[in-house]
Amino acid sequence: MDKQITPKKYSKSFFIKSICAAGAILVVGYLAFGVTFQKTYSVKRDHVSISSVTFGSFEDSIPIRGIAAPIKTVFLDAIQGGTVDAIYVSQGDYVKAGQNIIKFKNTAFQLDVYSQEAQVSYQLDINASTRLSLDRNELELNTTLNEVTYKTNELQRRLDMTTHLFENKLVSKNDFDSIKNEHEYSARYLELIRLAQKKETEIQRQKIGQLLESEKRLQNHLSIIRNSLEDLVVKSPIDGQLTSLDVEIGQSREKGARLGQIDKEGVFKLVANVDAFYAARLKVGQKAIYKRDNDTATLVVQKIYPEVINGAFVVDLEFEGAALKDLRRGQDLSLTLILDQPKQTLLVDNAGFFSDTGGNWIFVLEKNGSTAVKRKVKLGRRNSKFIEVISGLTAGEKVVVSSYADYKDMEKLKIY
Repeated sequence: MDKQITPKKYSKSFFIKSICAAGAILVVGYLAFGVTFQKTYSVKRDHVSISSVTFGSFEDSIPIRGIAAPIKTVFLDAIQGGTVDAIYVSQGDYVKAGQNIIKFKNTAFQLDVYSQEAQVSYQLDINASTRLSLDRNELELNTTLNEVTYKTNELQRRLDMTTHLFENKLVSKNDFDSIKNEHEYSARYLELIRLAQKKETEIQRQKIGQLLESEKRLQNHLSIIRNSLEDLVVKSPIDGQLTSLDVEIGQSREKGARLGQIDKEGVFKLVANVDAFYAARLKVGQKAIYKRDNDTATLVVQKIYPEVINGAFVVDLEFEGAALKDLRRGQDLSLTLILDQPKQTLLVDNAGFFSDTGGNWIFVLEKNGSTAVKRKVKLGRRNSKFIEVISGLTAGEKVVVSSYADYKDMEKLKIY
C-alpha cells in the first residue's frame, strides 16, 4: 500500500534568509574572482595592431590638400555691349595689359556719343562768346578811363595856367570860372569811371572764374564722352592668361554681360579645405610645408573664409618666396599645415581606436602580453601620425591601437 508523503512547508523567514545567503555568496565570489565577470573578447594577434607609448617630439600639424588657383583673377565684362564685331585672341592665349580682346559695334551708342559731344561743344562756344564779351567790355571801359583821364589832366593844366593869368588880371572871371567848372566836372566823371571799373573788375573776376570752372568741367565731360567710344573695345587690364572667353562673332551681348576672365600670369595660391574641428586653432600667418622628391616649398595662410560647408572651411595659402616651377591651375598638392611649435610629450599612434573611443579609453596590454585591459585615458592634440597623451599612460606601455569596432563594449581582450 502506497504511503502518502506530506510536503514540507517553508516559512517566510526561511526564504528571506536563503536570498540573503545567496547574495552574500555572489558578493564574495565577485570580490575574490571579479575578473572572471568582466566582458572578455578573444582575438587573434594578427588581427590587432599593437604599439608602444613613447616620449618624443609632437608636431602639431595636419595634412591638407591644396588646389592651385591664380592669386588674382580679373573678369571681362561688356562695358557698353552691342554686336560682337571682332575677336582678336582665343581662349588660353597669354595677353598683355592693354591688348585688344573684343570689339563691339553699337550704332545707337555711337550716335548718342556724337550728340552729347555736339551739345558740350555748343556750350563751350557759348562760354567762349561770354568771355569775349567780358573782355570787350573791359577794353571799352579802359578806353573811356584813358580818355577821361587825359581830358582831366589837360583841363588841370589849363586851369593852372588860367588861375595864374586870372590872378594877374589877364583873363576875365568868366573865362576862369568856365575852365574851373569844366575841370571839376571832368574830375567827378573820372572818379565815377574809376569806381565803376573797380566794381566791374570784381564782377568780371567772378564771372571769369565761373566760366573757367565750367569750361574745365565741360572739357572733362567732352574727354569722357570721346573716350567712351573706346568702351566698345574690350582690352586686357593685366598681363595673364585668358582662361575663359564666351563670345562669338555676330553675337549680341548686353551691357555688363560677363565675357570671360584673365588669370594673372605665373602667380598662384593654393586653396584648401580644412576640417571644421581645427577652426579655433587656425590663424592667418600659420605656415604649411610642401615636400615631394626634391621639391620643397613653404606657404603661409593668408585668408580664412568663415563659412563652413560639409564640415569644412576654406583657406587661401600663398607661397613664401618662389613658387613651385611648372605649377598649373587646378593642380592638387599635399601639404602639412603646422598649427603649433613642436613639443616633447608622451605619444601614442594615431590609429583606428580613436574613432571608436573618442580618446577617452584604450586597451593596455598586461605584462603577460596576451591580455589587454580597458583603461581610462586623457588624450590631447592629434596629427597624422601621433596623438598627444595627457594622462593615463606611461612611456613603454603597450596598447592596442587598431579599430575596436568589433569589441568596443568589452572590458578585456584575450590575444592568442
